[in-house]
Amino acid sequence: MSDPAPARAKRPWTLSLTLYVLCGIGLFGFIGSCNELDYLRGSQALPNAVDKALKEQDHPLIRAGIIREKARLEAIANLHQRTFPLSAARCLLSGLLFFAAVSALMARRQARSMAVQATIANGAFAIVAFALLGPVRETVADAMARDATQLGSPSVP
Repeated sequence: MSDPAPARAKRPWTLSLTLYVLCGIGLFGFIGSCNELDYLRGSQALPNAVDKALKEQDHPLIRAGIIREKARLEAIANLHQRTFPLSAARCLLSGLLFFAAVSALMARRQARSMAVQATIANGAFAIVAFALLGPVRETVADAMARDATQLGSPSVP
């Protein structure tokens, strides 16, 4: 009789957990950037949903989040020449990260190194996007400060 095939080494659970987290980061980044691209190409679905939520909401903390999102949408629309290419790049890099993490989870050849490279590329892109999108953060902060002064200080129960 022939010897049984040697058992394959099990993957450490920390690596599996890391790859699942990378899948989530890649998937949510891909979906978010696709929504931004859709909005920047002229769709009004996202601003309409934000306006509807703003009219229906009274809670100050939830309202602040909605106002932040509305101000962010207006700011990225005003900086269309800068934000559209960044959203497209984020879409591609997030898709690559998701694909690489799923491939590594399926134990494909060289998938771990591709996942590491995709993670490094996403990290470098995040630094570049942070540097280029300073005016968007300023606009969002101004809009939130304006809303806070209009509402006054909330009472804590």
